[in-house]
Parts: sequence; C-alpha cells; structure tokens
Amino acid sequence: METIRTPDQRLRVFVSSTLEELAQERIAVRQAIETLHLSPVLFELGARPHPPQQLYRAYLEQSEIFIGIYWQRYGWVAPGMEMSGLEDEYRLAGDRPKLVYVKDPAPGREDLLTALLDDIRNEGQLSYRHFETREELQALVEDDLSLLLSEHFRIPEAAEVKEPRAPLTKLPRTTDSFIGRRRELHELSHLLIERSHRMITITGPGGVGKTRLALEVAAQNLDLYESGVGFVPLATVTGAELVIPSIIKALNVQGTGAEPLDLLLEHLRERNMLLLLDNFEQVTFASPEIAAILEASPEVTIMVTSRAILHIRSEFEYPIEPLNVPEGPGEIGSIEVSEAVQLFVERAQAVEPSFTLTAANAGAVGAICRRLDGLPLAVELAAARIRLLTPDAMLERLETSLQLLTGGPRDSPERHQTLRAAIEWSFGLLGEEEKTLFTRLGAFRGGWTLEAAEDVCHATADLDVLDVMTSLLEKNLIKYDEARGEPRFSMLQTVLEYATSRLENDPNVDLVRKAHADFYMRLIAASHKGLRSASQVAWIARLERDNENLRIALRWCLDHEEYERVADAGWTLWLFWWLNAHLQEGRDLMKEVLDGPDLPDLLKARALAVFGVSAFWQTDYAVGLPALGQALEIMRDIDDRAGVALCQLPLGFVEAAAGNAEAAEERYRESIRFFKESGDEWGAAISMNAYAWMSLGADIDIGSEIFEEAVALSKRLGTTFEYGMALRDLGGYRARHGSLAEAKILLADALRTLWHGSARGGSSYTVDAIAEVATEEGASTVAATLFGATDAIRKAIGSAIIPMFEGRFQRYVERVKAELGEDEFSKAWATGRELTMDETVELALEWIAGTLEPPSQAAARPPSNEGASDRLR
Repeated sequence: METIRTPDQRLRVFVSSTLEELAQERIAVRQAIETLHLSPVLFELGARPHPPQQLYRAYLEQSEIFIGIYWQRYGWVAPGMEMSGLEDEYRLAGDRPKLVYVKDPAPGREDLLTALLDDIRNEGQLSYRHFETREELQALVEDDLSLLLSEHFRIPEAAEVKEPRAPLTKLPRTTDSFIGRRRELHELSHLLIERSHRMITITGPGGVGKTRLALEVAAQNLDLYESGVGFVPLATVTGAELVIPSIIKALNVQGTGAEPLDLLLEHLRERNMLLLLDNFEQVTFASPEIAAILEASPEVTIMVTSRAILHIRSEFEYPIEPLNVPEGPGEIGSIEVSEAVQLFVERAQAVEPSFTLTAANAGAVGAICRRLDGLPLAVELAAARIRLLTPDAMLERLETSLQLLTGGPRDSPERHQTLRAAIEWSFGLLGEEEKTLFTRLGAFRGGWTLEAAEDVCHATADLDVLDVMTSLLEKNLIKYDEARGEPRFSMLQTVLEYATSRLENDPNVDLVRKAHADFYMRLIAASHKGLRSASQVAWIARLERDNENLRIALRWCLDHEEYERVADAGWTLWLFWWLNAHLQEGRDLMKEVLDGPDLPDLLKARALAVFGVSAFWQTDYAVGLPALGQALEIMRDIDDRAGVALCQLPLGFVEAAAGNAEAAEERYRESIRFFKESGDEWGAAISMNAYAWMSLGADIDIGSEIFEEAVALSKRLGTTFEYGMALRDLGGYRARHGSLAEAKILLADALRTLWHGSARGGSSYTVDAIAEVATEEGASTVAATLFGATDAIRKAIGSAIIPMFEGRFQRYVERVKAELGEDEFSKAWATGRELTMDETVELALEWIAGTLEPPSQAAARPPSNEGASDRLR
C-alpha cells in the first residue's frame, strides 16, 4: 500500500476532460473530490498564445490519481502534436490508478475519441463506467474514490506541521472583496505548494486583474514562506536600472558599500520567501537581474505580474483571461452565476447600496458584461456609473464605451482611472513597428488570420508581421484563439475600439481599409467552389468566423460604388446566407445593389435571383417572386443555363403550391437537365433534392428513383448539406410509404449530417419529419415537444416554414393536440420552445435510438457522409 505525503497531507486527483462540453461535469467531479478531502487538480484554459502541454504535464507529474471524463469531442491537436491534449493526458498518466467515466448518449462522438475509448477499455482500467447526468457522475466518483483510497493508499497517521510564519513585508491592503477566479487561485496556489516553478509570470491585458489575483494568491499562501512575502510595486519605475534598488527598498534591505545587486543577492541567499514583482512590463530589460536572483537564491520564488513575458529560461507563464460572462440572454439564474456579473453587482452596490440584480435588469447587466468582454477594470468602471445610468441606459451608451468608462477610484493608479488610459499605457510601451501593426489591426472585426494580417498590413508598411504580431501576443494586446480550422487572432472589444480610433486618425487609413476590403472580396471569390464541394462545412465555418469582416468589405464596396463586385459576391454567398440564417443580410445587400446604377445583364440577373431567393425563403412571395421571374427572363435571354436552372427551383415550389403539379415537375426536370448538360453535378444534386422535397410537400408521388439518385450523387460529391437533405427526403419518402423503421434510420443520419454542418434551417425541417414519424407511432408528447422546438427555432433564425409544408405541419400539430388534450399538448409545446437546437437534436436522436429494435448503431456514430442508405441496400 502506497503512502502519499503532500504539504497539506491530501492526495491529488488529476481530472482530464474536454473543457466546454463537460463544464458542469467537471464541477461535479471537483465537488466529489473535495467531499473526500482530496485535492482536485483541473487544468482549465482559455485562449493561449502557445500550446498548453507544459502546464497539464506539470500538473500530472504532481498527481497521484487520474480521472478521465469523456463524451463526444476528442479535443484540439496542437501544432507539432500527434494527438490531442486529452489523449496525451491519458497516456502520460502511466501506471497511476485510473478512473474512467464515459457520458451517454453520444450521438456526435468523434472517431478519434471512439478509438481512444476502445484502447482504454482494452487496457482494463481500474474503473470504466458510463453515466448520463452530472449527479450520477458525482455519486460514482465519490464511491469509486472511497474504494480506491481504502485499497491502494494509506494516509500517514501524523505529520509534521510547520507553524505559520508572519510575512516580513506586509501586502497592500485591499478594501474590496475578491470575486471569482477560483480556478486561477487553485492552480497558482498549487504551483506555489509544489515548488515546481520558481519563476511564475502572470500575464494578461491591462485591466484584467493580474495584480489583484497575485495579491490574493500571496495572501492565501503566506504560511509557505518562512521569510514571508515581499511585494514590490514597479508601476512608477521607468528604467530597468531602478528595479533592483526598488526591490531593496521594498524589502528594507540594510547595507552599504556594495553594488545593489550584490547586496540584494546576499540578503536573499538563505531566505525562503515569495517575491512579488508587480507591473514589470515597462522594465523587462531588467530580466537578467531577475534571473540572477533565481540562480543565487534557491529558496526564493518570484511571482511577476506583467503584460509581457520576461523571456527568462526558467520562466513559467500563467496567462489569465477576463472573467466569464453570460453566454446570452436568459433567466436571472443563468446570468447571476457569471463572475463578471457578480463583480458588476458588488461594485455597483459599493456606490449605490440599493442596487440589486433583478429579472428586469439582469439581461442588460449581462449584455454590459459581454460587451466589455468580462474585463474586470471595464466592468468596475461601468458599475461605478450606476448612480447616473440604469443598466439599459448604460448598455445603450456603451457603443462608445471608452468615453463612458471613466471615473475610477482616486486611489487607483492613474492609468486605471479610465480604461482608455490603461490601454494607452500599454500602447506607449510599444516600439514603432508594434504601434504600426497594432493600429492597422484596428481594421478587423471578429478576429483575423495571419494571412489576412500580412495582406492588409503589407499594403501600407514593410513589416515582418509574424514577428511583430508575436510580440503583441506576448504583450497581451492581441489574443490567440484556439478554434478549429486556421489559427486566428483577436483583440478584446475595448482594445479593438482603441486600435480603431488610432486607425481613423492615421494618414494611411484609406489604404488600409481598401486592402482589408480587397482581401475579403478575394476570400469570397475563393469560397464559390469550396461551398459547392466536399470542403463545404469547412468553408461555411470559415465564412461564419469572418462574417463581420465580410460585412465591412461589402459595405466598403457599396460606399465606393463598386456595385458589380457586390452583385458577384452575392451570387457566391447566397448558399452561405441561406445555410447560416443570414437571409435578411443578403437580401438587404442585393436590394442596395439593385437600387444603384444599372448593372450588366448577367450581374443584374444574379442580384435579382439572390434577392428573390432570400425573400422566397422568408416567405415574402409578393417581393421575391417578381424578382425571380425577372431574373429568369434575363437568364434565358443571355442563355445562362446555370442561372435558369437555379431560378427554377423556388419557382417550382410556387407552381406546386398553386396545384400546378405538372408545371412544377417540368421546371425541375429542366433544371436537372441543364445542370447535367453543363457538367455541374452540385447543381444537379440540389435540383434533385428540390424536386424530391417538393413532391413530399405537394403529396406528389414521383417514385423513389430521384430520391435515391440524389443520395448517391450527394454522397459522391461529399457536400454535407446536399447529402443531409437527400437523406432527409428519402427518409420522408420511406415514411410516407409505411417503412417507418427505415425512415427513422435515414432521418437520424440526415439530422446528424445537417447539424454537423451547422445547417440550422435544414435541421429544423428534418426534426419536423421525425416528429411526424413520432406521431404515426403514437409518441405524441415527443412529437409535440419537437414541433414546438422547430417552430421557435425558425422564428429565432428569421426563417418561416414555406406554405406547402405549413399546412402539413399544422395538420400534424392539430392531430397531436387532439391525442394529448389541450393541457398536455400546451405543456409539451412550451417545453419544446425552451429547447436549444442542440437539445432539440439530442431529443430527436435519443427518441429514434430508443425505438429501434435492435438499437441502431447510428446513434453512437459521429456525423459523417456515410449514411443509413448504405445499410438499407
């Protein structure tokens, strides 16, 4: 039996999982571990400027037990890594006792995670258990840890406990309460307890709360240092040569006749203490002296707060992010748990004791915190205005947030009196090339890629953008976003506003804005083929990530009367606008183009077609149909067969809705023929999908051949949206002909495929089809819930069910209502309206999985382009 001793005599339990999707489960496991008086070790991380392997590997080395929690995501694979951090953590756990928990159901589990779980099972872990809820998980962990402790570990009966030593240097008094940062406090305290790193640099942008966090960490760990904690404020120190004298003064070091560094080293040589150096960013040239202290004083730990790292060999960077903010509008209960909201309320009550968070003002307070990115200084400055402005009024004025956020406490450093001053302090420390790049980056919105930054900034300056951007990263003026796809960078909103204000006053602003527009117009042009290929999902995601930049580029073109470029861009982007619920945006842009000067026939027809299609899908037929008719006429005149084929698709729905089935079918057959003759397989696939879907809405039996050909062609192309639509239509066809089991398998595959591709509108129609099948099978409560969900989701994304399907939708809704009764139906409908799209998809897939005999393996597969149609043949 192994004996474990730690400074606090508690076993350390490392918890491994993906962060966002298992956030609530991580909290439950932490609670279970703490209930048994053990020490949880959880690696948590926001966007960081470098791969985080160093941190979690350090945590693992100091832990005795490994807990793995897994659900659907495999995790990000960092550059230079062969596996994700999630798998790396498991592999590095070695022969430590392991407890593994797998969440079910997992309809979207990624293939790499499935493979990892197979390996874990085959290795015969100490515990491998499944769970569904966080409550179930917490109970399992408590039971398993209790058994593990009794069988594998012996806690010492007595331990030597050192008496706490009073610090030799008093820390500054803090008059306000410390809010949030529980994870950061735990992790930094853990690093101090383990003495695994003697040089810790807490980095982050100005106003993020580095000093306050460092003081709290120091205050909670005073007893670790016999010689106490030395706090050295450096904010007013302007030269690197003054750093050592400042430390000597703060520590009250006595002595004469020696060089300052020698005097300090002699003082620290035998001392066990924590040296806290605050605000080091403007004196980073003193880094060699700090390295000398570390080398000469083996019992000294140095903690630094800085907006930039020191580049010392033994330095361990600990970046901190702003406080968490509410994800969006919601009930007061979901808003008040946000750290940023808690800070706002506490600081607001300091100036207006009667202020409370209520259902009436919670939404505005949450929006304020989101608008300010959860930056503590910005939140505090906003809260200080509560005497003069209600939260609603404050939110409205935050369009000019840097002007509003003034009036900090008079005893705060001058640079913290206003947020603009705090940002200007950081800007003033930059070199000329850094200032130039920072200013140019004010052209972007919603983040940017390295390629975009290089293209835009090279238009007006000869910079090594990669090197200079790396420097801005290290100084925490920009952030690295660890998103899927191409690496991206961004700024906090308040920092971006400052950069933009500097750009507007820059003599090169017009050249920068033009370069920005040109880059993103080229990106739009490049996406045309990608949106219609096997790379469709990746292109949709990329365009969505850059949508704010696309809007700026399109607006710049319109403001400079480049209407032809916008019309051409609309012809490319209509598919993206349709799939990602941006129909109104596309419609408005095309309206502005059409209201401008006359365009060449082809571009005019394209603008009319995009405008008409957008209006059609919003069911605004009085506007959309004339535009489509005019576009079709021009397309025929100039013999643009692809344009003719595309315009026929919505017009065929109109014919069918009017009862003209033969005319509708003729439009679709012509469309399919034109696309096939021109070799456009993508066009042929969407034409066949439209034909098939129309036949379902109009109750026209066109046979199964078109449905099956659409599935086969879409699968071969690898286009996620078209394949999902084809599966959905074939599933609907099977259901209409009584093959409900086959229909459910097809519809489940369709829903996973579409949701994986973020096709929200297509997903909602697929859920409708599943609800229809549920109705046919007597699952009326499930059906009513799903119908309520899709009705709410379509309204939320600015879409509407087209009339051909609206009648069918209403008939099924009335049928379910009659079967359930008014009260039960209303209850289920209301439940559905509260579901998110993720929850709706999960409910639909869970229902299908639970009704198939034997249970379909489809529910356990991640979304892919290998669908149920293969298994049905």
